[in-house]
Amino acid sequence: MKKEFSKFFSFDELTNSVDHPELVHQNRIDAEVYLASGIKLSFLLELIRKLLGNERITTSSGFRNPELNKAVGSKAKSSSHLVFKAADQIPSHMTVQKAFNILLANRDKLQSMRKCIIEKVGGKIWLHIQVKLVPSEPTQFFTTTDGKTYTEVK
Repeated sequence: MKKEFSKFFSFDELTNSVDHPELVHQNRIDAEVYLASGIKLSFLLELIRKLLGNERITTSSGFRNPELNKAVGSKAKSSSHLVFKAADQIPSHMTVQKAFNILLANRDKLQSMRKCIIEKVGGKIWLHIQVKLVPSEPTQFFTTTDGKTYTEVK
């Protein structure tokens, strides 16, 4: 049965892996422990979609258990994907840079967002969106070209 987290983002979408379909079943089982943060993440993604003019957004990665995290090449042992606090997304009809700029200009409306990062790694580009679970955490914007060093954008 398909779980709908929010209007445009489902549990299935946020736990899928196109590149590693053999790992999806176990990934979804492992994600069950983190449903509360997954739901909070989906509502943040809804807000982002609205701020981008209801832009269709493709989620390339959401929750990743340790096996899937390793399979996609992540070496981060504390990745926010491991606890359902992050999604990597690509807008369908605008550039990632334009989407980033819109979100940066609307940062005051994104009180539930912990981080927004433009990741340009290995010839690909996407937005890494992270939800905050502690309201006192800051909202920050970064860029990276190697996934290791980050430059904050104010």
